[in-house]
Amino acid sequence: MSQKAHRIVTRAANRVLVGAPLCRDEVRRTMLPFSVWRTVHPMNALSIPSSLPRHDVNQCRSTLGIAQKSLTGQLICRNASQEYLQMSIRYTIDVFGGADKIRAYPWFLKSAATYFVTNVNQQQSIARKHLLPYIRSRLAEEEKYSQQGKLTDWIRDKPHDSLQWIIDAAPTELERQPERLVYRVLHMNVAAVHTTSVTFLNCIFDLAAHPEIVDELREEVVRVIQDHGWTKQALDSLWKMDSFMTETQMTRAVTRKFTFSDGTVVPKGSWVLVPMYAMYRDDDYFANANEFDAFRSSRLRKQPGQENKYQFVSTSTTHINFGYGKHACPGRFFASQEIKLLLAHVLLSYDVKLAGPAPKATWYDRSRRPDIKAEVMFRNRSDDS
Repeated sequence: MSQKAHRIVTRAANRVLVGAPLCRDEVRRTMLPFSVWRTVHPMNALSIPSSLPRHDVNQCRSTLGIAQKSLTGQLICRNASQEYLQMSIRYTIDVFGGADKIRAYPWFLKSAATYFVTNVNQQQSIARKHLLPYIRSRLAEEEKYSQQGKLTDWIRDKPHDSLQWIIDAAPTELERQPERLVYRVLHMNVAAVHTTSVTFLNCIFDLAAHPEIVDELREEVVRVIQDHGWTKQALDSLWKMDSFMTETQMTRAVTRKFTFSDGTVVPKGSWVLVPMYAMYRDDDYFANANEFDAFRSSRLRKQPGQENKYQFVSTSTTHINFGYGKHACPGRFFASQEIKLLLAHVLLSYDVKLAGPAPKATWYDRSRRPDIKAEVMFRNRSDDS
């Protein structure tokens, strides 16, 4: 990503957080009440199969709803069909899964292989079906202002969502074509849905597995919301929740030959990996690293001069979940606030407990994955406000 594109995406990710109250409404709209203890299979809820019970679908729609409201605006978020929501999830799987498939084909067959052995084209067709009318309407509205000589008014009145920022950031008229803009929205989707959903899932597992931290987290949410309301300032003030998310959270191929300053040569095509999991379990970096300590980072932030360090979104040589340096994920700020909104709502609205044994993560290739069989139970809190 170029430095210009990085600045644009970072600015968009930060500005979208102004919509915290709307996103809170989306969470409340989609997460249904549980008057009695109800068992939910979170991993099923992330895939939204057609047979999924309605309450499980709505657990997933909360994450999708916030992402889609921020990416494409309130109208398409409310009107989104099951088909579009399913596409939002499946597209990422098909892109990365398809890449693994076509990597085995010679270069002159890759284009054909993409069409015949992956579902990427089908998912893009669904995206065009739902997104093109909104994009064309948005462009037509801007053109109407332009023809009336009121572009200044358009700058003031235009929607504040990522779809509009994608349009504004398009560098040429070709890139402003509706079809091209659909692809840009899809690329944002790739980063916005799965990563956030899985991180939120891990948070729910740890919340249910460590009931001793719930009251302290809940008290912080109540205090902060009373002081600041459902705003970005409130979410930034949730230090203990941020610390909990960081504790819960605790790879790349070389495209050309690279030589380090000490003369070490990494050949093209090699994989360079960082032992992130081992680092987070190393007492040289983190005291009692193998013990779950939900408020480890919030205590460190209380030290003078450390208030802005040790955050969920912080990047350093010892905290690289979001990358490091100029390649650090620009959307991590949006992801952090989205997860905080979801967790705050869960803490205020529900009691949560495990339905069986504590979840055990598994490894696949280079990835650590949540327990696909674990179940969590939800119940409305009697003093839910």
